[in-house]
Amino acid sequence: MSALKIQLFCLPYSGGKAQAFDEIKSLAVPDVEVHAIEYAGKGKRAKEPFFEDYSSFIEDVVDQINAKRIENVPYALFGYSIGALFAYDIASKRFISGELLHIFLGGCCSADEHRFEKKISDLSDEEFWDEIIAMGGVGNELLASRKFLKIFSKPLRADFHIGEQFEFSSSQPKPLCNATILYSENDTPYQSVKGWNNIIEGKVDFELFEGSHFFAFENYERVASIINERLKKYVNDRQ
Repeated sequence: MSALKIQLFCLPYSGGKAQAFDEIKSLAVPDVEVHAIEYAGKGKRAKEPFFEDYSSFIEDVVDQINAKRIENVPYALFGYSIGALFAYDIASKRFISGELLHIFLGGCCSADEHRFEKKISDLSDEEFWDEIIAMGGVGNELLASRKFLKIFSKPLRADFHIGEQFEFSSSQPKPLCNATILYSENDTPYQSVKGWNNIIEGKVDFELFEGSHFFAFENYERVASIINERLKKYVNDRQ
């Protein structure tokens, strides 16, 4: 058995890069090895084309995770915003080899209630950013100039295009693990996230935060503390 106890794989929000999890990664306890997934067309994979269909996108994410998996070492998933839907789907469909201990899901209503009333990715630039801004998904520094926002349009649209293809099915199996749901009443109120409790087989805990859509990254020290506490418990229970 490896000295490493748990691997944690993080899935970014729409338009997000793997580096968004750098602060959380820096605060991980020694027993936890953190890997942030880079979506095609972003960050270190910026020269790669975006995926057009959901199944190919998820297959790519799964391939990235499995390539980093260490045999006999259990793992956990952390998905934020649209990444939470991807993490849930992957956990539900048992796409990753090995033992899944925990899933952390933040900034996203429960998968069974997730609906896109209209395809945001197909809107004009003006309408697209009106919708994104209304969601609270844009930092104040970017709101100062809509011309600057255009730089982010292509990667953000690509993620929404994939996310809009996500479909929850009541017939799919529930993830066989415990879960922690991170939410903010200003972004994803409890009423919209409580449904996670019904579609996950294990114990589901809820952690309330203050802030906008990016509350977890505005409070990354607390997020890291929660992750460390939950995962460290598995390590202690097995010693």
